[in-house]
Amino acid sequence: MPCGTFCGSGTTAERVLAGRNPFDTARIPAHRQRGWTRSNAGGFVPPRRAVRNCTMTPDYHSKGYGELDIGFGERLAILVVDFQLGFTSDEFQMGGGPMMEGALANTARVLEVARSREVPVASCYVAYQNPESAPYWKVPAVPRDLIRASRAAELDPRIADLQYDFVFEKSGASAFFQTPLANFLVKNQIDTVAVTGCVTSGCVRASVVDAFQYGFRTMIVDDCCSDNEPQPHADTLRDVGRRYADIVRSDDVINYLNANRNPAS
Repeated sequence: MPCGTFCGSGTTAERVLAGRNPFDTARIPAHRQRGWTRSNAGGFVPPRRAVRNCTMTPDYHSKGYGELDIGFGERLAILVVDFQLGFTSDEFQMGGGPMMEGALANTARVLEVARSREVPVASCYVAYQNPESAPYWKVPAVPRDLIRASRAAELDPRIADLQYDFVFEKSGASAFFQTPLANFLVKNQIDTVAVTGCVTSGCVRASVVDAFQYGFRTMIVDDCCSDNEPQPHADTLRDVGRRYADIVRSDDVINYLNANRNPAS
């Protein structure tokens, strides 16, 4: 399992003890070359042209919503929410959708780079022992189809690497609710979580809010998330982008990863 220490040669503490600037790693010149900046929160922010434009009404703007960027920190993990066959395959009632194939393809690109850099990947799926053990979902197909060890509960092979990823089951909307995810991230000294998966307006949103509430720098990766319709997807990005998370693209995450060096290299 990757350790999560992938930003330059050594941890922040090791760089400080060695008399070096803790942010003096190979990634910073690379980011500046691409127009990356430092946020007020001390993070690395991709060029504004790469960030999805979320409409801000005058009322929200005047109250300061979305005024600050968060930025990537020093240790990134990728969270993949519910890219399981029950949601990705059209053989199931809840599966597929107009955004799904693009989101899967972009997530696979991000994961390929992340794993090559030994960046932690956490991937979750929803499943229940039987329909009676599920909470009161308003979607009948959830307790009916998402049964433990069923095909609908299997991770989509296009994004899964069971030998590398930290894979865990969840029963609620958020990937953090009553799961070992927070422990995994803390153990790996993660400070930034890039969230991918489906459905944007449901479990992805819940996971983004909880990542924020646990104190992580939170990035929602626009083109790595899927919803059943484009409008709820856009509404979610607008709402969480005003409050809790930076909205980034897959290329932003890949550029960030490529500008960091694995300590083993």
